[in-house]
Amino acid sequence: MRTIRILVTLLLICVCASFAQTTSSPTVAFVYLGDRGLHGITAFNLRANGSVSVVPGSPFSSAALSNGFPATSLAVSTNFVFATDSEHIATFRRSSNGALTFASVVDAPVSGDILETLTLDRSASNLYAGTRIKRLVFNKGAQGQLTPASELSGDQS
Repeated sequence: MRTIRILVTLLLICVCASFAQTTSSPTVAFVYLGDRGLHGITAFNLRANGSVSVVPGSPFSSAALSNGFPATSLAVSTNFVFATDSEHIATFRRSSNGALTFASVVDAPVSGDILETLTLDRSASNLYAGTRIKRLVFNKGAQGQLTPASELSGDQS
């Protein structure tokens, strides 16, 4: 009798655990990772129950990101994801489900150097792109379009 109770208890625990994993849970955040080689962006849904899934259509890419540099650096705001292939900066629009749509691209004046980092300021109104020797500042428009604003050269320490 005791063995039956233990088996029934274990069965109920397994059923509950299985149900908890299959019940839909709201998305609490999206995570975007740059690809090392294909210049793609893989998007993930993070759910309230701790589960993770790939956003439908992921990985996202653009022919605008075609340079041979092996990494894709990213900067993410509420409505946009910015990606670089070391010479160009592409803007992708974020949809409510986390999917990305290519919007535009700008050439970065790197003069033989390569873009290594992208970051946004706190208000997400300016994008900063860094090379080994200079920092480029771009103004971000309401539709995500980037326009060059200034250039800072030399050691920025």
